Amino acid sequence: MAVVLTDKAVFIHLPRCGGSYTIEVLKALGLVRLRMPSAPHVPPHFFQYYGEKYRFAFVRHPWDWLKSYYRLKFATSRHPAIWLDKMIDASKSFENWIELIYGDGRKQVVGEYMYPYIGSGADRIEFVGRYENLRDDLMVALTNGRLLVDGVGPNGRHYDDIYNDKCCTQFFRPLSDDLSDFVVAREPELIGEFYASDLSVNVDPAAVLAAHRAARNSASSRIASLVAGVASRRSQ
Repeated sequence: MAVVLTDKAVFIHLPRCGGSYTIEVLKALGLVRLRMPSAPHVPPHFFQYYGEKYRFAFVRHPWDWLKSYYRLKFATSRHPAIWLDKMIDASKSFENWIELIYGDGRKQVVGEYMYPYIGSGADRIEFVGRYENLRDDLMVALTNGRLLVDGVGPNGRHYDDIYNDKCCTQFFRPLSDDLSDFVVAREPELIGEFYASDLSVNVDPAAVLAAHRAARNSASSRIASLVAGVASRRSQ
């Protein structure tokens, strides 16, 4: 769904990237003028007509995006023209769907879905944020686009009074390390650019995989430390 904000900007809604809640926030700030069909129902070249406007969008970690997309589409109707949906109908499980969509050595499944809308290089839209950091990134997007003045929208409401963190709190743990690593290694461009800041865009999948494992192990260590701290305090 593309959302035209006043006469200055366009929000490009990529499905399963927090867009529905983003639109709620934009409406509450008095920014929404017009809503149009969402990607991928609108081809990427459609947004070239808005090249003179400030455009922004959000991406999501490929592993979480695939889990979210599968859960939604498995429970609801699937679009016959979208090949990812067709593969869900042909699959026996989430794991089997992953194997099917990355079959024959295919890479960049999520990247191929998102990059036509956000662009790259000289064709990159003006701002791309992350679902995992939506509260802060949306504020930055709206501030950079001069859509807020000191955090206040055209209708006088403040961003902090509207955004309540109900969105973007669900992140999926892998069913197995091997499966999540399999996905990460096949999305080097998207992960290399947005989720491994120390890596270049054109990275080797093995390097992305190593960075992913290091980040996951670090996160696991922090969680284990927090759990141990809670358990210790409860025993006192």
